[in-house]
Amino acid sequence: MPWLAVTEKNLPQFTKGDKIEVSEVDLHEVLAGRKLGPTTLGITLIRGYQCIDPDLCLPDIHSFIEQQITLVAKGQADHFRVVQHVLQQFRQKYSCFVKQIENMNALFEAQFSPRSYSGRVLSKCGKCLRYMKHISTQPSRLYCNTCEEVYFLPQKGSIKMELR
Repeated sequence: MPWLAVTEKNLPQFTKGDKIEVSEVDLHEVLAGRKLGPTTLGITLIRGYQCIDPDLCLPDIHSFIEQQITLVAKGQADHFRVVQHVLQQFRQKYSCFVKQIENMNALFEAQFSPRSYSGRVLSKCGKCLRYMKHISTQPSRLYCNTCEEVYFLPQKGSIKMELR
């Protein structure tokens, strides 16, 4: 229960006019009109989360926790049981995330590999009908730059190019 360890004494102290730097990771960029837009890194990260566990990108979990906290505040739910339920839910999500982290790695490798490793056009994507790239480095896979989908190919096989 890490949030129980947070007190007013260990919160960072800010005064009016202090700037807080949130762009160190470069997940967003400032667009015209002082609007924020995602960078390629930010989009790839969210797409990776969506591939592994779509619930991580939706407000449903946050909303459920807020509802449970409201019930605790009203005395209609037990604090200990709510905390245990939420912790169990996140332990399961973390475990599933770790088991599927290779999906995130494959997406990042396909998106950010140097041009020399970016593969050649091989097949059309079934979703957007644009050409995908064949990435021959192990594990061999197809990557759709438009949909940001990675399709793993059978390993230790050969791929023949046919002209039609």
